Amino acid sequence: MLAIVIMVVVRYPITVYEVQLIICNVLLSIADKPGPPEAPTVSDITKTGCVVTWQPPKEDGGSPVTGYHVERCLAKSDRWLKISKGSVAELKFTVNDLVEGNEYQFRVSAENKVGVGLPSSPSPPFAAKDPFSKRLFFAFLEISLSTFMHCTCVSRAFKFYKQFHSYFMSNFLHL
Repeated sequence: MLAIVIMVVVRYPITVYEVQLIICNVLLSIADKPGPPEAPTVSDITKTGCVVTWQPPKEDGGSPVTGYHVERCLAKSDRWLKISKGSVAELKFTVNDLVEGNEYQFRVSAENKVGVGLPSSPSPPFAAKDPFSKRLFFAFLEISLSTFMHCTCVSRAFKFYKQFHSYFMSNFLHL
């Protein structure tokens, strides 16, 4: 609480007619724009979309964060484009309008009742593409199976199966 004392003196040409003291209590609440959120992470990448997630800012500016603004940029450019219409309430945003082969980065700004704060650091660049080529996978599978079928020795067939399984698990299954 802050006490303010105001003295009002009313004068008419020469004489003082009235002196009045007004004392009031004022509660000051000083708020600022929020700080930048953590750098966003990008997941579930396809040739046309992805999911962008982030963490809230460490500083809310003294007022609760009411939403977030998501921007994207081509990796070889510094022109940031706002892609969220209005404020996003959640800590994730689904993007559905990427162009296959382009490399993108994302950044996020937090908003409170005072305004929109500084943007986060950009996400690492990534290419908009499907996780793996289905044609390549099926070609590999066809070659592998035909090789497996031509193995005359059981131990060589088992060894080949282990190699194929290991390669498949490390290159295709986690995507």
